[in-house]
Parts: sequence; C-alpha cells; structure tokens
Amino acid sequence: MKDDGTVWSWCAGGINDHGQLGDGTTNRNTPAQIAGLSNIVSIEVGYMHCMALSATGDVYAWGFNQMGQLGNGTNADQLAPVLISGLKNITLINTGDYNSFAKDADGNIYSWGYNSDGQLGFGNRDNTNTPAVLFDKAIGAHIVVITGGRSNTSIALKDDGTD
Repeated sequence: MKDDGTVWSWCAGGINDHGQLGDGTTNRNTPAQIAGLSNIVSIEVGYMHCMALSATGDVYAWGFNQMGQLGNGTNADQLAPVLISGLKNITLINTGDYNSFAKDADGNIYSWGYNSDGQLGFGNRDNTNTPAVLFDKAIGAHIVVITGGRSNTSIALKDDGTD
C-alpha cells in the first residue's frame, strides 16, 4: 500500500495460482497496482487470500476462497478484489490462514471462513462464506485486536489487556 491509498502486489517466485495478487494475472514478480482499489487505509494477507479496508469502511477481498474466507457468499477463487457486502463502517480487519475478521464502528466483530476446529468462535465447526456477528457491540467495543493464526487458532485482545 502506498501513501496515496493504492495497493500494489507481487510474489516471490511468481506464484499466483489462486489470484492472490488481485490483478487477474497468472504470474508476476514485479510490483503492479491492483486496479479498483483506492483510498485504502489497511491491508491484510492470509494464506493465499488478501483483504483491503477503505477509508469509507468498505472491505474488499481476493484470492483463494475454497473455505469461504473472502466472505462474498461463494467458495470460488477471486482473481480481482470483490466488495464484501453486508460489512459497513468497518474500522479493523484481520486474516487467519483460511478465515477473516472485521470490526465495525459500533463495535460488532464479524468472522467468516474455515471453521474445522471452531476457530470462528461460534461454538460449532461449520464453515461460513459470509460475515457473521461473533461479538455484538457490548463485548466487541472492548476488543482492540482480533486475529486468526496458523493451526486453526484465533484470539482477541480486549482494551484492558485480557484475551
């Protein structure tokens, strides 16, 4: 991401087999701007999928999507960024290997994607390919960081330093 809010991508070895570069190409190991993204304030990279947050609170995702981690209601890989509908006024994004998270301005926390070991936090093992509320604003307003890690682990940090 550059200071002007544009997003650029490239990859080591030129591997882009699931569209994770976001530019519709197959292989490229030099930086190129991702079309359709502007005014971006934050980016996150999962395992072969990416998300971008705009200054207006919109979230875009692209790349590998077989577990629904792009949140666009499908399990099809996306070669270019797609707007995630249903998310508005987002202030924070983060990714895990095959899942994703967002927090809105009201404090609601959303999660979606792969859930084989319950890492989405819903008390089940069902994958979901659209964002679902994990914490409402009563709890979510106190969460300052939420992230998914490797080995199907997710963690949230509250403003008092507890998790």
